[in-house]
Amino acid sequence: MKEKEATRDFGRWVTANMGMWTARYGSCAIEAKMMRGDRIPTSALRPHQVDSLVTAKETGIWHKIADSPVSWLKDANVRGTLRKPFDGAIVKGNAYVVVYRYVPRQRVKDREFCVVEVGEWLLMTEAAERGGKRSVTWEEVKERGHVFRSFLTYLT
Repeated sequence: MKEKEATRDFGRWVTANMGMWTARYGSCAIEAKMMRGDRIPTSALRPHQVDSLVTAKETGIWHKIADSPVSWLKDANVRGTLRKPFDGAIVKGNAYVVVYRYVPRQRVKDREFCVVEVGEWLLMTEAAERGGKRSVTWEEVKERGHVFRSFLTYLT
């Protein structure tokens, strides 16, 4: 499994559970990360992602949804761009790192993800780096966030 697939599955889960998500986390910026096994590198969140999440939380950020040309379609008579819901969004408020834990051959109903507030993520990774570690464990991630289990079961 790749991070883009985990992000897609998380998006489906959030869409199916929008009421619960917005009641708990509100409108927010999210960066999804994939954790294979029991550790994730402290460098998993890139500097430009940190900057964007912090900006979204503190002052707000504008994000334009890219226009996707349809020239790659096989039908040569189709021109223009794919339909999109709107041009962009302004996000101001909460910002989270969503860590999806993937363990090969693990049953789908046992898979987990953890939602960690960006400030907590930064404190956790900075503390690990000060201690000479280049990664954090799943247990450390769970201590800083909220774990959801079996979030993919609705897909099966």
